[in-house]
Amino acid sequence: MVDTVSVTTNDGRNIIGVLKGYDQCINVILDNSFERVYSMSDDVQIENLGLFIVRGDNMYMLVHVFHGLLCNRVHVAPSLEKSPTTSKNNLKTTHPAPHP
Repeated sequence: MVDTVSVTTNDGRNIIGVLKGYDQCINVILDNSFERVYSMSDDVQIENLGLFIVRGDNMYMLVHVFHGLLCNRVHVAPSLEKSPTTSKNNLKTTHPAPHP
């Protein structure tokens, strides 16, 4: 069974790949990985990364990707589409407080 996962890093990068291993520091090794690069002005870009290591202290979230849901076509929600009144400065990112 192939375990495909999606990793979101602390700086907002979205990396998808096959989980090959991890260690006690939650560093993960991803194979056949790629990054989805989101932009307000362009379509979603896919950058192939191949074999990739994500450090555990740089990982915000790791989720299992169900094979039926994995696709390269990503649609931006209408509320996030660029309009004359929307700019990158108006968008705010919030992160939950870490657990004690």
